[in-house]
Amino acid sequence: MKKSIDPQHTLPLGAQRQSQLDYLKSLLELRTIEDIENIVKWGLMKKFWCSRISTPKKLHDNFSEIWTEFVLSQKTNPEDIENQNKRFVEEKLSMFEDVDFNGKKISILNKYLEIGNGINQPSCINYSEKDFKEKVYEAFEKWQIQLPI
Repeated sequence: MKKSIDPQHTLPLGAQRQSQLDYLKSLLELRTIEDIENIVKWGLMKKFWCSRISTPKKLHDNFSEIWTEFVLSQKTNPEDIENQNKRFVEEKLSMFEDVDFNGKKISILNKYLEIGNGINQPSCINYSEKDFKEKVYEAFEKWQIQLPI
């Protein structure tokens, strides 16, 4: 890998090579090959981690720390989900806000989307809800609103 980036790089030989292979073997005893592969792929794309995983020894020594950061980066925080759902509503539904659909309306509010007719209990879907988009589609179906989205 390093040779493809730096053609002048010389690969370790003899005892140094065996030492590097021992670090890799030790790491394989602790982690799956998929975990190691994911960390290397992810870490090589991060400026901070790139040089810290450039050899089997460095990868071995930094693995727990990089693993923690990798796992945390894969989790989506609730605020991100809420913002994604708001963007979905703004992009796909804002043109239909307050349009009359045979007495039914879509209202885009700060924290939730409301679909109703002003008489019956409206469907209120909070942007932070799990499966937000599916719930929106279900509410459209319930209220018999067909939108081209």
